[in-house]
Amino acid sequence: MTSQERNPSTATAAAAAAAAAAAAAAVVVSNDGAVSAVENDAISSKGESVQAGLARKAQVYAQLAPSAEPLVLCASEQTLDKMHQVEAYNNGDNNENDGKDDAVTKHTSSHVEEAEKLYAKAEASVAKGLSRCIDWLHARDLFHEAGALFATGGHADAAAKAFLHAGVITQAFKSESETILMLSLAADNLQVVQPAIAVDVLNFLSNAFSKSGLVIQAARCKRDAAELLDYRLEMPVQAVQTYKEAMQLFGDRNVTKSFTRGCMERISALTVLQLKFVEASELYMEEAKMVQRFLPKTRQFLYSLLCLLANGFGSDDRYFDALYYTRKKFDALQEEERHFQQGKEYTLMRQLIDANDHGSLNEFDIAVFTYKSCATFKPDIVFDILIERCRSNLYEHMEQYM
Repeated sequence: MTSQERNPSTATAAAAAAAAAAAAAAVVVSNDGAVSAVENDAISSKGESVQAGLARKAQVYAQLAPSAEPLVLCASEQTLDKMHQVEAYNNGDNNENDGKDDAVTKHTSSHVEEAEKLYAKAEASVAKGLSRCIDWLHARDLFHEAGALFATGGHADAAAKAFLHAGVITQAFKSESETILMLSLAADNLQVVQPAIAVDVLNFLSNAFSKSGLVIQAARCKRDAAELLDYRLEMPVQAVQTYKEAMQLFGDRNVTKSFTRGCMERISALTVLQLKFVEASELYMEEAKMVQRFLPKTRQFLYSLLCLLANGFGSDDRYFDALYYTRKKFDALQEEERHFQQGKEYTLMRQLIDANDHGSLNEFDIAVFTYKSCATFKPDIVFDILIERCRSNLYEHMEQYM
């Protein structure tokens, strides 16, 4: 793993491998899913506490122990496998960073050292499988405590592993609330070091919350997964789909309207980044409907019009069609929203349409410069993409007459 992560000893690693081979637990995280960290208060509202489930889990253990095959360490076998693959890949670079590793080792905190001991002890206790573990509750607690100490020491990767193992144990003995807690803690740490795996865990958590009737928590997991796909992994197509799933879960509740609007804004922006201008124009009109009554809709109207104008590339016919539909939509919006005529967005759009009518790049540039010079203007990559595309369309149209 990274230079920040402390690996267990060789003997401990062998024990871990034996534990993984002996496992066959029932947590399956879908590869196309994603999860986000869940607030502790949301998790606690799930119900069943750790202590309340001890008697029932003891009974389950008694039923499984006699002849059951060794169980897999719980937390999603697929997730742990992915982490081991990444760890093996990163270990190849360890030799290049020996100097840095030595410096980090000297400053290793006592918390991390204690976490390594607890983690090794927990691994050893489940090395032969949960069915042969004398005290699986103690093993779960050791993994949990080790994860907390690793997280305190800044070793997010090791912390995630520990929490995932604890989650595997709780899942094997059907403690749903504890499983959600452990996987939520794992997701918190995975978002820092392994965002792709965090997406899988967040999706699993979202499904678990949905089945338990905790729709808002499920929606937050989906939203956090979408943000990882959007900002960290740069996968716009998957991000758009996950944002839509989050919006469906948020619904029309008053307490979640801001979350829904935030998801819609990102869907519109990502659609522009994919150069799907017609679809993006419609999305911005949908976004305008979500704006609070006392706030202006001029930004959404402007971006919708710019999308229509930006779509006029490739040929003269397409250019003139785009200009026609933009002008038609522009006139319709003035009747729909009277405040639209009072803003700087209206002035910019009027000047851009005139610049295209006159075939003047100079007028186009002056209009954009004037708009950006306003004190209330905020830099926006989506605006820059749309303006650049609109200017390119005008230039390509004029170039044939030069």
